[in-house]
Amino acid sequence: MTQQKRGNPVSDLKGLSHNPACKTPCITMDFLFGKAPSEKQVAVAKHPKTPPAIILIIDAGKCAAKWADIFDGVKLADGRSCEVVQAGWDALMVSSEPQAYSPTSQLLVHIQMSAASAHAPARSGQVRTVGPSLRTISPAAVLIRNVVYAPDADHRNQLYGLMMGTRLPPSCCVNSLLSIHCFAEKAVVCAELQRLRAVHGADNFPVIAQSYFSSYREMMYTSTFPCVVKIGSAHAGVGKMIIRDHHEMEDFRSVLAMCEGKYCFAEPFLEGEYDLRIQRVGDVVRAFRRRSVSGNWKTNTGSSMIETIEVTPEYQRWADIARTMFGGLHILTVDAIHDRRTGKEYILEVNDTSSGLAPEFEDEDNYHIRDLVLKGLNEATSAGLGPLSGLSPFPTATSAGAAAAARPTDPVDQTDESDP
Repeated sequence: MTQQKRGNPVSDLKGLSHNPACKTPCITMDFLFGKAPSEKQVAVAKHPKTPPAIILIIDAGKCAAKWADIFDGVKLADGRSCEVVQAGWDALMVSSEPQAYSPTSQLLVHIQMSAASAHAPARSGQVRTVGPSLRTISPAAVLIRNVVYAPDADHRNQLYGLMMGTRLPPSCCVNSLLSIHCFAEKAVVCAELQRLRAVHGADNFPVIAQSYFSSYREMMYTSTFPCVVKIGSAHAGVGKMIIRDHHEMEDFRSVLAMCEGKYCFAEPFLEGEYDLRIQRVGDVVRAFRRRSVSGNWKTNTGSSMIETIEVTPEYQRWADIARTMFGGLHILTVDAIHDRRTGKEYILEVNDTSSGLAPEFEDEDNYHIRDLVLKGLNEATSAGLGPLSGLSPFPTATSAGAAAAARPTDPVDQTDESDP
């Protein structure tokens, strides 16, 4: 019977401290065996590395920006670096957990990553790979660039989760989650525009007059024909048509009865010579004019010519007033139309954070958006309000499902679009 050779415990422990494969800090072992720690080891022990601030950016589709490149190398005022996690609405599962990792946030966002992203190395202590392609984060800031609610996709439940779980100050969400919630419903936006028109006057904020009907039963249109009717919260020219007389209005009323209780708007039809888009990103305001060359009354569909024009005092005033909606907007666009008959300009709608950017200035404006996010994070940090983003200790299971809602890219006219 052979006796098993016993190792020297002291030698084994001493060897452990110099083993390159060992992940444990060596200060304790070196101290036990009389070797003084290096200055670098002491500095690491006294000042452990602060985890980066995780920025969740909801932006997917063919027009999505490469936000990791845009935020590359930036640091916050407190020295923290930033880590961008970018995904579309359909990849998100959101929960609010009272026992979440961060003491100032209950928000957990579970992200179904692509195969390439799933195998990318994760930063220790920040992101946990629960399954082969599922990551869980607690973000320090949220930037939303995709539409929340559209005819082919409804991601309001994920938005409600962000609102329920986050304890972030409004400056850390671009735009604020409350304003995005309001913009998900067209009737709420139109009501706010009509309120601002009443407060500032039709000369200063010329929003087009609208009739509202909660269902087909209340429809009794009393304004002029032809008119434009718009059903619910649709975008990109969907759910809109011209009604030329009261006979067609009666036909439309019978169709609306089949639309599962949808509300609708009606407004006078204006033959536009061109349409306008006033874009605001932070304090940067731009103005654009679009002329249709396809002959379609929905000038956002078909071919058109877009030109940059001067931001007049009138356009600046529109942007300033629209900025006050729902507690304040960081990103917005005001869509208006120039009436060929009267020569007057009327505001048709205001769009929020999902607004597309003009291709000519897109790269520059994306950096302006980045600066808005960083400014919000720095303000929250200096005020002691910003949470350190962290990893939830709780496991997650399933993956998300539904089609992504990519934002459109063309400017709009009277058809209530949300993007240029």
